[in-house]
Amino acid sequence: MKVLLVSHTYSAITHGPAKFARLLMELGHDSSEIDLRILTESPTEDSDVYPVEIKLPRPFHAAIKMVRSVRYHRAAMKIREEFPFDFLIYNDGITGFWSALRLQGSGTKVIVMVNDDEYLLIGQNRVLTWRKRLISNIHHYLERLAVHKATLCITCSDYLRSTVERVYQPKKKNVRTLYQGVHLPEEVEHNPVLPFEEPIKILFVKSNPEIGGLPILLAALGRLQQYRFHLSVVGPPRYLFEEYTALIPNDRVEVQFHGPIVQAKLFQLMQTYDILCTPSLFEGLGVANIEGLAHGITVVSSDVGGISEVLENGKLGWLATPGDADDLANTVEVVLNTDLQERRQKAQAGKKSVENRFTAEKMIGNLIQILQDA
Repeated sequence: MKVLLVSHTYSAITHGPAKFARLLMELGHDSSEIDLRILTESPTEDSDVYPVEIKLPRPFHAAIKMVRSVRYHRAAMKIREEFPFDFLIYNDGITGFWSALRLQGSGTKVIVMVNDDEYLLIGQNRVLTWRKRLISNIHHYLERLAVHKATLCITCSDYLRSTVERVYQPKKKNVRTLYQGVHLPEEVEHNPVLPFEEPIKILFVKSNPEIGGLPILLAALGRLQQYRFHLSVVGPPRYLFEEYTALIPNDRVEVQFHGPIVQAKLFQLMQTYDILCTPSLFEGLGVANIEGLAHGITVVSSDVGGISEVLENGKLGWLATPGDADDLANTVEVVLNTDLQERRQKAQAGKKSVENRFTAEKMIGNLIQILQDA
C-alpha cells in the first residue's frame, strides 16, 4: 500500500510528531507491505521526502492553520500524479481538514491524527486570554470537522480515543488507538538504579516547558530544602532560558538548560540520572516517559492524559496531581525514601512493558493493520 504522511516537522527530534514520522520512514524502508513518502516543511535531503515551503506571519495564527491545510492539500495532489498514494495521513488533525473535505468519495482514504487534547478540551483547566480562546475555538471546530469527514482518526492513547469520541462524537466508529513506539539500539545500556546521593540528579524533558510543568517542578524542588538537586532541562529553546532561570527557588536547586539535544545524548542522560520527572499539565501519551522506562530510570510524572496508561496507573513509576507543587514535592520525597529494591523492580517491569507495548516495530505493524482494516 502507498502512503503519503504529512508532517509539519521532520528534522526536530525533540518533537513527538517528528519522531513518529522519522520512525515510520526508517522502518518503512524495511517493510514490503508499505511504501511510504513524507510531505513536510522541514529541510531534509532524504530522497523519499517531499519539501513544501509555507511561510506565514505569526500574528495570523488562526488563519495559518487553514492556509496551511489548503497548501498541503494542493502539494499532496501534485505528488499524487507521480506517487498515486492509497492513504493520505495527516500527523496533525487540523491540517488535514481540507483534504478530508475535498477527497470524500474519491477513493483516496484520508486519515487524521489527534496527538493531544489541546483543542479537544478548550476552557477546561486552562486560563486563556480572549484572543487565545477565540483561536482555540476555531481550531476546535476545524479538528472536529476533520475527525467527522476523514476516513479514520488515529489517536496516540486510549485516553485520547475515548475523549475524541466523547467530545467530537463522530457519527461513524472511525477512531483507533496507535501507541507511538520508541526505536532503541539493540544493546541498550540501562540505568543501574543506584542509591540516591546528593545532589540528586533529575531530568526534565519537554520542548514546551509550561505544558511540561517546569514551573511546578521548580516550585516542588524548592519545598524540599533538606535535599540538594541538580536539574537538567532538555527541550526548550534557548530564548526561554532566562525566563525559567528566574524561577529557580534557592541555591539548593542547581539548574542546567540543555535546549534541544540529539537522541543519543538524551538517552545518555537517562542512563545516568536518578529521576526522570516531567509533571505535564496536559499530555496525549508522553513519549519521554516511554523512553525513560526503556532505559530503566526512575520515572515520576503527573496523573493526566495518557501518562497513566504508560505508567500503568503508577505500577511502573510514581504519579502526582497535575499542577500541584505540594503533591509533586510529596511524591518526589516518597520516591527518595522508597526502598531500592522496589525502585529496581519497577524499573525492570517498565522495561518489559516497553518491549511488550511500545517498540517501533509494534507501532508500524499496528499501523499496517489499521490501514488494512480501514
